[in-house]
Amino acid sequence: MNTARRFLSLPLWGAAFLALIAGQPLNAHSAEVRVSRFWHNHQPIYWPEWNGNGSQTERVQFAWDSIVLKDGQGYDSGSKHPENDLGAIFGVDDRKKAYQDGPRNSLAMVNSGGYAMSYSGSLMNNVQNLAANGQLGYGSGWWSGNREARTWTAGGGSSPKLDLVGFTYHHSLGSVLPKEVFRKELQIFHEAAYKAWNTGSVTNRSKGFFPTEMAFSETMIDVLADEGYQWAIVASHHLSRTSPNYNDKANPEGSYNVFSSPPNKAD
Repeated sequence: MNTARRFLSLPLWGAAFLALIAGQPLNAHSAEVRVSRFWHNHQPIYWPEWNGNGSQTERVQFAWDSIVLKDGQGYDSGSKHPENDLGAIFGVDDRKKAYQDGPRNSLAMVNSGGYAMSYSGSLMNNVQNLAANGQLGYGSGWWSGNREARTWTAGGGSSPKLDLVGFTYHHSLGSVLPKEVFRKELQIFHEAAYKAWNTGSVTNRSKGFFPTEMAFSETMIDVLADEGYQWAIVASHHLSRTSPNYNDKANPEGSYNVFSSPPNKAD
């Protein structure tokens, strides 16, 4: 999976996230809704069986491991696992670019502003596994483009041109996880990101967070704050839907070309 959305609003669910962390009234940041372009990159751990490929035998299988081990993973089922064709999934040209130096190369042609990007921890480990074995077009410097671009600045030097925002390691929905599971998801994501992007200490990480599938709950705020986050991403159409006259402006009742489902009037 590699997708791009042109406009998302930063920070969060209005400014409630910033205000709640700072202990300030909700209207204190009411005008601070910022806009960004956003890329999202993810691939899961396709077969979380104990790894038997190579010397790293105390972890789950990553992409190349599963490709190598697939023929021996039948489990009397008549199928080889994972059933997904990982060579075809990771070998697509646009994914090889998006997962390596494509973002840096695209941003080099952007004259103003920048992008935020989420890149799941499971994808980092899959790509690292392929790169370490020189497979499917992934090389040892797969991380170098993002490492470089995250040092570029935009907004007169006040913002990173590539903001590698926080995410859950497995693309899991933080809003429905028990708090300690959510915390662990963030922590193992940080470990993967530290190795991939050379982020170092918490002060050198992004302060932004991308909630999976835009699913957010106020119950996530204390964990996010503990882990160093200050804002989160919200899709712009969610902001549109909070307008009292949304149903008068959105299609099919209006002409603003807003095609997302209208809110339930009963709510």
